[in-house]
Amino acid sequence: MSTRSTRSQRRRTVVALAVVLAVLAGFIVRLVDIQVVNAEEHIEDSMENALAGGQTLYGARGSIVDAGGNLLAGSILQYDCQLDPLLITQIDADIIDGTSTADPWSTVSVQIAEITGQKVEKVQQIVADTLAEDPDSRFVYLDKGVDTEVYRGLADLGAPYLVCLSHPARSYPDGAVAGNLVGFVSSDGEALAGLEVLENDCLTPTNGKQSYQRGKDGVIIPGTEVRQEAADGGTVQLTIDNDLQWYMQQLIAEQGQNMKAKSGSIMVYEVATGKIRAAAEWPSVDPNEPGEAKVRDRASRIFTNWFEPGSTFKALTAATVIDAGGQTPQSSITASGSET
Repeated sequence: MSTRSTRSQRRRTVVALAVVLAVLAGFIVRLVDIQVVNAEEHIEDSMENALAGGQTLYGARGSIVDAGGNLLAGSILQYDCQLDPLLITQIDADIIDGTSTADPWSTVSVQIAEITGQKVEKVQQIVADTLAEDPDSRFVYLDKGVDTEVYRGLADLGAPYLVCLSHPARSYPDGAVAGNLVGFVSSDGEALAGLEVLENDCLTPTNGKQSYQRGKDGVIIPGTEVRQEAADGGTVQLTIDNDLQWYMQQLIAEQGQNMKAKSGSIMVYEVATGKIRAAAEWPSVDPNEPGEAKVRDRASRIFTNWFEPGSTFKALTAATVIDAGGQTPQSSITASGSET
């Protein structure tokens, strides 16, 4: 009795092993067919259906600081958020077919509007107008220049058709303090005035790049990512003392207004070293809002305008123009006498 039972168990074991080996052999044959025999055909097919993607990795523009390291100009992160209209329609179609459990666009658009502060109708219209113009469109901006809080809220939605790309923006925490000296940049990051232009080579970052392949569902295909890191710009440290600069700007603004002058300036030197500790000007410009200042008030008069020597400089002027015979040319005296 025991002999028959043992034979039966052995038979079942052999049959089970044969089945496992047959299935394994089938997998091996299929794997060889996919990865060896028809590899090129499968690669071409996958590349035709894959979508090339990529983004610029922005380096931060360098900082401008005062003598004590206090920030006069720095970079903050903002985000440009974009949608994939075609993927939205594909996911909604899958939801209707019962092959997707994702939230429909009608629901997600309401959540997006709550986070960005936009009207729901506007968010939905952005996608509708894009699809009306191009039913296969895969790109449209949702909003530009959103802050980190909005970005995090949108990222938490986990919507595959919503992507926010970061880029640095310029910030001037002390506003108009040393604004004419520091200068400012455009909304696109182009240096337009002051030290932002003069030290642009030092401050300018080197941007990187990330490229990848995505499937039709918008998911990045593993192993296709290529990343080149960005490098931040350098730091420019001034000899200016931020507190002294602020005080001198208040002083020249008050004096200029009392005298009904068009403009005024104060420069403070450290005698022992020759370092400039303050270069105050009035009217001044706030680099955060340069458009609010008149064009003539957006640059540094101290370092860009010509100044006539005052009366205290006439003695030096006279000393340099006396000729060898002790005679003073009348033309030089006339020119010197006309200075104010």
